[in-house]
Amino acid sequence: YARRWRGLTRYYYNSYSSTMQVLWQETNSAVSAEEFQQHVHRLEQQLSFRPAADLKFTAGLGATLDAMKNKDYAAPTAMWSAFGYLQSDWTLSERIAIVGGLRFDKHQNYGAKLNPSIALQYNIRPSLGFKLAFGSGFKTPDYRQRYQIFMNPVSNYLVIGTEKLQQTLQDMQAAGLISAIQEDLVQQLDKNLQAEQSTSYNASFHYQANPQLSIDFSVYYHALRNQINSIRVATGTELRDIYSFQNLPQSFNQGLELSVAYKAAQNIDLNFGYQYLVAKDKGVIDSIRAHQGPYAFIMDAHTGSYRSSRVSDYFGLANRSRHMANLAAFYSYEPWQLTANIRLHYRSKYGFTDKNNNRFIDAYDSFVAGHFLINMG
Repeated sequence: YARRWRGLTRYYYNSYSSTMQVLWQETNSAVSAEEFQQHVHRLEQQLSFRPAADLKFTAGLGATLDAMKNKDYAAPTAMWSAFGYLQSDWTLSERIAIVGGLRFDKHQNYGAKLNPSIALQYNIRPSLGFKLAFGSGFKTPDYRQRYQIFMNPVSNYLVIGTEKLQQTLQDMQAAGLISAIQEDLVQQLDKNLQAEQSTSYNASFHYQANPQLSIDFSVYYHALRNQINSIRVATGTELRDIYSFQNLPQSFNQGLELSVAYKAAQNIDLNFGYQYLVAKDKGVIDSIRAHQGPYAFIMDAHTGSYRSSRVSDYFGLANRSRHMANLAAFYSYEPWQLTANIRLHYRSKYGFTDKNNNRFIDAYDSFVAGHFLINMG
């Protein structure tokens, strides 16, 4: 009877720290100087019980302490959250299996949420499987999104946590370091970030053609409420871009993914992946369809004239490519314990800035062109 029970205790710790001092020599003005430290502690106790060979229950309880150490922030030095979950794995037959679960999350600042999930797996044949899945999720903002000020000197951009945004922009503007601010947007962001909630639907196939070749294909739809999204809020006289974070009341991601794994030889593995993604704000689409609200009109940047917006004008959220692909090759030589790999990544064009100031990405805005990246190691 004791063999039916299993217990597992986990402790997780993660530490993040950054020290930043930025001084423009030409103007002798400081962009920012700060020391930021974040420590995450998580303790979890898991227990599983198998009453029969085809049925298993798993339950767990845990808590997370997220601590920040920075004397310059008028912010709570720690936030706690607790969670509990219950999952059931039921094998109905050799072909059909069901996994269902409930997860409860309680956060000190963002309330509580109960998230259900269920997945059905059907083995059409030994080499081909099909899975349907549904689930909901709950994600809270962290200290970095709320309070950290971070600069990337190589790419020349600054990220400001929402609760430091107003004061930091005012200080930079007084020092002559700001060239343009999206005032309406900044006023909207002068609020606490809300927790992100999601509902996801997924259908996938797995095909094991032979021991050397496997193919996975899936389609998905994620409906998001209060999605935490990074957004450009200003440009600087020396900095290229200044970003912060916003909640999108209603948005969605939908698309498909394909991955292929092929073992070309005993010591050579090849992997290919492709993703098609459409990521949009439902508020923009609803405004365009209703012909009213802030997104009802579009300005032709070439002529300066306005016309009614069409849904087809809306490209999607900034910094999201429609197409992404990767090809990777891995080589290993056991006698010398030698490994090598090469990865080729492709990313299609994506929206960069709202050039014509109509608050959504369209054909008249600035885009980053499609490009390839090669990594070797």
